[in-house]
Amino acid sequence: MVIGGTGRHIPVEKALDYVFGHHQRAALGFGRGKAFDTSSPLGPVIVTADEVGDPQALQLKTRINGELRQSSSTGDMIWTCAELIHFVSINFTLRPGMVIITGTPGGTAWSVDTELGGKPQNQPGLVAATRYCLPGDKVECEIEKIGILHNNVA
Repeated sequence: MVIGGTGRHIPVEKALDYVFGHHQRAALGFGRGKAFDTSSPLGPVIVTADEVGDPQALQLKTRINGELRQSSSTGDMIWTCAELIHFVSINFTLRPGMVIITGTPGGTAWSVDTELGGKPQNQPGLVAATRYCLPGDKVECEIEKIGILHNNVA
């Protein structure tokens, strides 16, 4: 989510009023999986909040080397976009242009890594992850109404 207004201690019921638009990006979970060098490829465009509508009603798909690894909905997120804005605004004053990066549903290599607490889930049409991405892998992340982000792992 790209923030469009300044706010602190934003109530959940008003949180989406602070969203300017939405970026598409590939990510792992909420937290430090999004905050290290080279981990945040953001798309070249922002789709405005009015074009997206309900951010909890979008289909999401991820392909690795053409294999469908994720097929879910933003409605399956643990925390809603509004809840994330509220949570982040407790610690930080949100300002226009700031980006809040959300989590992702199951299907990542982490989600099948039992040593890290992952729990493999079998879904029809999905190819279960067997490893983490390696240099040369091609990653496509698609979110309905936002578009497809293509990245090569280097």
